[in-house]
Amino acid sequence: MRHFKLLTFISRPGPGVQWCALAIFALLSLSATASVMAATPLAGSIIGNQAIANYTDASGQTQTTTSNLVETTVLQVGSLTLVTDNTKTAAVGNTVYMPHTLTNTGNGNDSFVLSTSDFGAEDSDFATVNIFLDANSDGVPDGTVPLATGLGSTFTTPSLPPGGTYDFVVAMTVPSGSTGADQITVTATGSTLALYDGNGNGTFGETGDNVKTNTDTLTVTAAAAFQVTKGISATQGPTGVTLTYTLAFTNVGSTAGNLALYDVIGSGATAGYKYVAGSGRWSAGGDTVLTDASGNAQTSGDMTARYSVSTTGSDPDTVTNISATIADIGANTTSSISFQVLVENTAVVGVSTTTNTAMYGIDATPGDETDNSTDATFQTNLSYYNVLPGYSVVLNDGTNASGVPTDGVNTRPVNTDTDSPDNPDLLYEAAATLGQPIFFPNVVWNTGTTTDTFNITATQAPASSWPVGTSYQLLRTATGAPLLDTNGDGIPDTGPLAPGESLTVFMKITLPLSACSGGCPSGPFDFEKKATSVGDITKTNTTYDRVGSLKEPTVDLANSAGTADPNVNQDAIGAAATKSYSVQPGKSVVIPLFVRNEGGIPDTYALTYSGSTAFSPTTNLPAGWTLQFHADISGAKNCSIIGSTISNVGPVAAGAETTVCAVVTVPADSLPGETSVYFQIKSAATGAYDRKWDAVDVNLVPSISVAPNNVGQIYAGGTVVYSQAMTNSGNTTCTADPNTVTFTTTQSLASQGWTFVMYIDVNGNGQIDAGDIPLSGPTMTYQDGDDNLFTPGETFKGLVKVFAPAGAAAGSVDVVSWYLTDGCGTISNTITNTTTVLTGQVRLEKTQALDADCDGTADVLYTTNKLNAKPGECIMYQVTATNQGNGDINNLTIEDSLPAYTDQYPVATGTPNPACTMGTAAYAAPTFSCSGITLTPASSATATFSVKVRQ
Repeated sequence: MRHFKLLTFISRPGPGVQWCALAIFALLSLSATASVMAATPLAGSIIGNQAIANYTDASGQTQTTTSNLVETTVLQVGSLTLVTDNTKTAAVGNTVYMPHTLTNTGNGNDSFVLSTSDFGAEDSDFATVNIFLDANSDGVPDGTVPLATGLGSTFTTPSLPPGGTYDFVVAMTVPSGSTGADQITVTATGSTLALYDGNGNGTFGETGDNVKTNTDTLTVTAAAAFQVTKGISATQGPTGVTLTYTLAFTNVGSTAGNLALYDVIGSGATAGYKYVAGSGRWSAGGDTVLTDASGNAQTSGDMTARYSVSTTGSDPDTVTNISATIADIGANTTSSISFQVLVENTAVVGVSTTTNTAMYGIDATPGDETDNSTDATFQTNLSYYNVLPGYSVVLNDGTNASGVPTDGVNTRPVNTDTDSPDNPDLLYEAAATLGQPIFFPNVVWNTGTTTDTFNITATQAPASSWPVGTSYQLLRTATGAPLLDTNGDGIPDTGPLAPGESLTVFMKITLPLSACSGGCPSGPFDFEKKATSVGDITKTNTTYDRVGSLKEPTVDLANSAGTADPNVNQDAIGAAATKSYSVQPGKSVVIPLFVRNEGGIPDTYALTYSGSTAFSPTTNLPAGWTLQFHADISGAKNCSIIGSTISNVGPVAAGAETTVCAVVTVPADSLPGETSVYFQIKSAATGAYDRKWDAVDVNLVPSISVAPNNVGQIYAGGTVVYSQAMTNSGNTTCTADPNTVTFTTTQSLASQGWTFVMYIDVNGNGQIDAGDIPLSGPTMTYQDGDDNLFTPGETFKGLVKVFAPAGAAAGSVDVVSWYLTDGCGTISNTITNTTTVLTGQVRLEKTQALDADCDGTADVLYTTNKLNAKPGECIMYQVTATNQGNGDINNLTIEDSLPAYTDQYPVATGTPNPACTMGTAAYAAPTFSCSGITLTPASSATATFSVKVRQ
């Protein structure tokens, strides 16, 4: 007896090798890879976490504060499976093929090495054992050139993604002189040697054995023996298609014999299939039709075929049993039987319900197909069809009619829409109270056929003039847990959602108390929210959150039409421009201006503009810019048709409104950036005037993301520090020399003595250290001399330290807003840090530590720095709330949310997780909390909990 061993082990992951043509699919039905890969985060995934606290301050007001953001990067862990054992017989001189499938069950790209070695005693001189590629998974070699020839030779597979497979066959030839007592045993072994990062930049230091063994046994016979392989007409595609399975058989024995075939369709690994009635065919005679009825015999030469089909269950859950016998198959004779299956719409993505293995053996009673299930004792190769995923998403108001998420038109509703029952794309709040948060709960539905993550973005809808100082946050819970970025692309997202699963995403909008100083703008005010599939970025869905109006609006010069109330001031000059208009270099943009006479007599107004709030003398716009006022002759008051140039408007009747069109033209060489434009109307007769502030944005195509928006509290005379991450989310690298980034900032209460300082957080720990770099001025720059300071995907941290004057009144709200411009002029989104003056102030700090063996004890000191963790390891989080004010804090709740890619650990049984130094602990998935806490000045409370990275 002679034995051969086939070794497989992980090698250095290669670059993007073209392995698609090799039918590399996730062999879910064999190794439960589907459930593993659906839960295990891929190498490089980001686990982000940010805590919140809700409490009552000394004045009785309910307040919310957020902690710093902590992040953990998921490391690569290697794993593989190898299937399956084979037992076959053959006569002298015949070659038998033993099919195998290697699957990468790790969480990162890896390559594998295949080799054979002799490890047993020799009973006779067997022929060479070769390894061949089986690209179409039909159990026979593709081509005549082996991957590995002879004992001791090796072959490295292409780089396989997580869940990817590689099919190959071991070819064994029986030499002359062999007897029936001779056997060849082939063993396949997998051994994990080393793991590398996705760019091949070194090892994680992970070594060890991961051995998988298959044994192939070949017995020499002088009687009939059969080799049967199973092929499929297509290896991947959508549902709803018809496939042809072909069972090819060869008598590799020495004498004629009878073959029994048996197959099952519609159950287990073939549950996604339905047998196509009357589709049986026999290759003998060209294409012999085989009827499904039992007992019908077809003959060709000396061979006779019988084919029968029986079913159990009822549509649509029919299980089909297929039996066939072929009598008197001569030695070295080859033929085949085929049939068809329909891939049903219920088939699971991947191959877990579309993988078929037939059985075969010697037919004990020729002419009787009913005993094939017992006669067929050998297994063919696996033949599978990879159902490709479908990506789809709906974002709406929660409407789910008849179990199907309801989608709307995905365009901004008209201004008269005030409610959502008939419009799933609109959530409506009739009136907003200044300074009080408004929550809009939109629901994200995964309507695709595979697990997917959805990026959520929110922008002010075009022509929606929200008051200056408005702040907003995207939340995962109504109580304030932030919506975080789980995949490292710089955009907040839902985390993985299974098909049919949904998640409610909350938009928290807070209007500043100063919004109606001198009058408020009129609504409606809309935020456009968009959900984008990470799996397929072309799949998006849009909805809108609307505030109908604000209290006591007053306006006489605005971007939007006035309301029926004559005391309206829609667009008072505040901390930022009322509205920003985008324009390409060398083009013009039209800014509609609405002028309402709030006086008691007809009046005429002169029209002027300036580059600053100074109008005497005026400040010019940038060189080459022009601005002209035109009459609006559209009749619709929207400047869709403009008339001649004008320098004044009127007379305007008392209580009446007219429209003026300001046309701004920028030169072709304009650099990207925002330029303020101030407008003024003034009556020479009455002296009545009003001013407003707009902005023109040249080629604003944001490719920098800044997160998160922060909300905090401060004691008068105190300070608070906010941490923010800046990520290049675009696809280009700025190569300006020297390379700089610029921070453009505003502060809403600067005139009341509030100040702030920005820093570059050099070590990224979320705290101001001696090495951090301070910036100054309303326009700040940072430069480190690196020509690639801000490459795609790169992130660096910033800090904003806010100072409140000693005389700041309780309840005052300051908003520090800023945006980032890189050396090429790319502009980020605008970020806000909202600070409220309290008599009691809670500071919330979030730290994390690795607990690799999940024993409940941190392996290292808790830190705010980024960690690395493998699937199966635990992360411990510690949230500390400290009262930094001079009054008691009551009803404090520390709350944190289970991060994406993790599970609670250990699972709470009796004593809940987390551990609380004060208050009552609770866990109601996905929220950890410590509630009912009272903090005296300078005292602290801590919540500690642990999560396990899915594996």
